[in-house]
Amino acid sequence: MIVYPANEDVRVKIKHPNGTAFRDTLDQGVEWPDDGFTFRRLNGGTVLTQPAQQLQSKSPPPLKKDQSST
Repeated sequence: MIVYPANEDVRVKIKHPNGTAFRDTLDQGVEWPDDGFTFRRLNGGTVLTQPAQQLQSKSPPPLKKDQSST
């Protein structure tokens, strides 16, 4: 499974117990095994399945106004 660090602190401080560390930039993914460690980090948000820049560049969908409240 290819994972990306969520931020610079994660990139520097976190590595998989098998020794796989992140690369030099946030947009470079690394291969981690599909195991409990990886899934805990995904669920906690410290690692992502897409680069953080791609997630930030996507704008959220517009909110619809509730017609009953107006």
